[in-house]
Amino acid sequence: MVRVEFNLTIPFSELVEAADLDLRWISDEGGIKKIGHDGSAFAFDCEGPRHDALIHPFKIASRPATNRDWMAFMNDGEYDNSLLWLSDG
Repeated sequence: MVRVEFNLTIPFSELVEAADLDLRWISDEGGIKKIGHDGSAFAFDCEGPRHDALIHPFKIASRPATNRDWMAFMNDGEYDNSLLWLSDG
């Protein structure tokens, strides 16, 4: 089994229920997290061994992006915003 443990402010089961839900951003404070295969079931060789990893603070959307979201992003000219696409941005 591959597990990544995060302290989300809402249950994982609520992250994706319907694409027409309002988009919310869920914060995680980061820190040392255990990632990787725990050795109790099948896993690919690149998924182990289980180990600690430093995860920087991040935000994740409460649902996947929809086609509507993506079209709004493109129509707002964000494809042309190099701050969103370059590794230095």
